[in-house]
Amino acid sequence: MAATAGIHCSYFVARKRRYCKLSPAIGKIYCGEHAHLDKDAQAESNRKRIQCPLDPKHSIYEDQLKHHLTKCNSREKNKPIYYEKNLNSGSEDSDFDLKVTLSSMSNFRVEIYHGTYQDNLH
Repeated sequence: MAATAGIHCSYFVARKRRYCKLSPAIGKIYCGEHAHLDKDAQAESNRKRIQCPLDPKHSIYEDQLKHHLTKCNSREKNKPIYYEKNLNSGSEDSDFDLKVTLSSMSNFRVEIYHGTYQDNLH
C-alpha cells in the first residue's frame, strides 16, 4: 500500500489502516503533523516540535506556541452570558432544588413562562 506522492502524506496510520489524509507542502513527503519523521528535512531545519499543551494529540513548532494557544480548537472557549453550569443536570450539587409543575402555577404565570402573555391595556 503506497501513498500517492505529493497528494497525501506518506505516514501510515496503523490504527486506521490507511495513510494520513493531510496534504504535504510542495516537494515534501509528509504533512506538517508528521514532518518530524522526515530526517532529511529535520536536519536542515533547527525548529523543534512539541506537543500542544491543550491537546497532546497534535504537535506544534515551539516558536509558534504563543500564536497556537490563541487559535487551537482545544482551548477553553468563552461561555455565552446565558450559560449556567449544571442548570438542567439535576445534580445534587445544585443550589436550586425547587420543582414546579404547570398545574401549580396561575394562568398568568403559565402565559409568561410560555411567552404567550399579551398586555391588553393598550
